[in-house]
Amino acid sequence: MAVLAQMFGREATRTYAEKWGLSLPHFRVLTVLGKLPPVSLLEFTTHTQMDKGQISRVVGQLEDDGLLAREADANDGRRQILSLTESGKELFRQTIEVSEIRQNEVLSVLTGDELEALKNTLNKPSAHMRGPIGRRKTLAVTPDED
Repeated sequence: MAVLAQMFGREATRTYAEKWGLSLPHFRVLTVLGKLPPVSLLEFTTHTQMDKGQISRVVGQLEDDGLLAREADANDGRRQILSLTESGKELFRQTIEVSEIRQNEVLSVLTGDELEALKNTLNKPSAHMRGPIGRRKTLAVTPDED
């Protein structure tokens, strides 16, 4: 899985950098915000499972580029609400179209049944990582005893 994820990420990085000057983290932030209603920074961090420091840097850069807006929550001024600007929404539409084409190309080698099985199989460890195992500070690993 790691090799496939790395291959997909490397190709995505090249595509988004060449077409729009976006890094993969920039694309991820843009994509998640494009699919969600305006969301707090904390909710966004939880939703993406990205590093908080990386999110802060990317959000700041996207804001500087006029693609993202950050506003104080009307109910809690300490909370920041993130949303895409009109320029950000347009860029999201362009990038998501290319992303979906790429994803369909990669998955085109699978039959419908294989694709459904893959989705079901990947949902299990994803849910597990978002559940109890993801809330632990460290992964409990014990070396093999020979």
